[in-house]
Amino acid sequence: MTTAVAASQPSVAPPKNAAATARAEVKLIALLVAGLLLLGAILQLFVAPGALPMVDNLSLMALTLVATSYVS
Repeated sequence: MTTAVAASQPSVAPPKNAAATARAEVKLIALLVAGLLLLGAILQLFVAPGALPMVDNLSLMALTLVATSYVS
């Protein structure tokens, strides 16, 4: 029984613009956080404080975190 072994593994080249990609990710995260804070400030004017709005807010923040990590 014979087995073939690959002589060398193909190397994976890093992206050409790794620094630009990192800056774009940081910008995206900053925009999402700023948008979420702005939305929370606006909704605070219309929603009465209580337990249910706090749970809704934390759920939306968790979903935003998951979406951000998926996009990144």
